[in-house]
Amino acid sequence: MILNLVYYTCPMLCSEELAGEASALSMLKFTPGREYEVVSVSFNPDETPKDAAEKKQIYIARMNEHLEHKTNGDGWHFLTGQQPQISSWRMRLASVITATTNRQFIHARVSCW
Repeated sequence: MILNLVYYTCPMLCSEELAGEASALSMLKFTPGREYEVVSVSFNPDETPKDAAEKKQIYIARMNEHLEHKTNGDGWHFLTGQQPQISSWRMRLASVITATTNRQFIHARVSCW
């Protein structure tokens, strides 16, 4: 399983991280949902399942550009949650995330393989 914490409406590096991940995954001989699972979790409590679904569509399409065995995305999960669930994830992963006054987030890159 690959796990990463991002936020889908990030104006900075989260989109770059997801794009890089999609490109890297497309180079593997394995397909998400067959040999492994990918979970991208938003730590922004204002984001919705719609935000997650829109990002999933973008990055699955990017990954499929180079996959021999195309995926429908079942193996890459884009999740959102409420603040209590997000805080629980952050504490378990010892992730430090700080919200700024303009609803952006300062955080370290968090990916677990």
